[in-house]
Amino acid sequence: MDKKTSPKPLIDRAKRDMGDAIKSRYREARSLLRTATTGESLARYRVGRLVREIREHTDRYGNLSVGLLAAALGYDEATLHSYARVVESWPDQSEFNELLRRYMPNGSPLSWAHLLELSIVSTRDERERLITDVLTHGLSVRDLVALVRDQDPIPASTPPSSMPNRVRWFIEVCDALERGVHATKKSLARLETSPDALQVLNDAQLALARARVILDKYGSALDAADDRIIGPAGEEGEVRKSVRGPFLLAGIAPVKSRVKP
Repeated sequence: MDKKTSPKPLIDRAKRDMGDAIKSRYREARSLLRTATTGESLARYRVGRLVREIREHTDRYGNLSVGLLAAALGYDEATLHSYARVVESWPDQSEFNELLRRYMPNGSPLSWAHLLELSIVSTRDERERLITDVLTHGLSVRDLVALVRDQDPIPASTPPSSMPNRVRWFIEVCDALERGVHATKKSLARLETSPDALQVLNDAQLALARARVILDKYGSALDAADDRIIGPAGEEGEVRKSVRGPFLLAGIAPVKSRVKP
C-alpha cells in the first residue's frame, strides 16, 4: 500500500524548493495519481517512468529531486522508487499493457500490489513462473508474498517429482549471490559520499538483515528435511559434515548434512 507521509507544510516547502524542470514533472505526476482510481496500475507505471527519468538525469533535475517530488506529492520516497522498480521489471510499456490484459479465474487482472511484489524477483523466468501461478490459481497478494519471500505454498496439483528442481533453484540463487557479493564489494570500495549513496547503503543493510532471517529459516527447513530423509543425527554409521557455502556470506552458521559411508 502507498504511504502518504508528508504533512501540508512539508508539501508546500517541497513545492517552493523545486526548480522549473522538476516542478513540471511534479504537476504531471500529481495529475496521474489523481486518476489512479481508474487504470491505477497504468497510472502508477507512468509515474514510475517519470521517477526513472529523474534518477537517470540528475544533471537536469538534481540529486535530491526524487525526494522533493515525493514530499510535494505527499508520498514516501521509497514508494516512488518502488514504482520505478516495476518499470525496470517491465521496461517495454506494450509488454506491461499486455500483462494487464491477463486475468485470474475470477476475471480480475493483477493488482498493483501484485506487480510491486513481482518486481522484487530478479530473474525474468522466475517472475513469469510466478505470474502464471498467480493467474492460474487466483493467488492473493498474501499468497504471492509467501511464494516470493518465505513459505512457497505450492499448489496441491504440483507433482512430487518437480520438488528437487525447486531446491536446485535455491542452489543456483546462492551461486549467483556469491558472485554478486564479490562484484558488489568492489563497488563499495569506490562509493563516494552523496545522498544517493547513503540511501542505497541503508537499503543494502535492510536487505542484508532480511536475507539473514530468510536464510536462517531455510537452514532450519533444510535440517528438518535432512532428518526426515536420511534419519536423525547420531544414528550408527552416519557422519556429519559441514557444508560451507553461501550461508557463510550472511554470517549464518553452516548448515549440517549427513552422508552414509
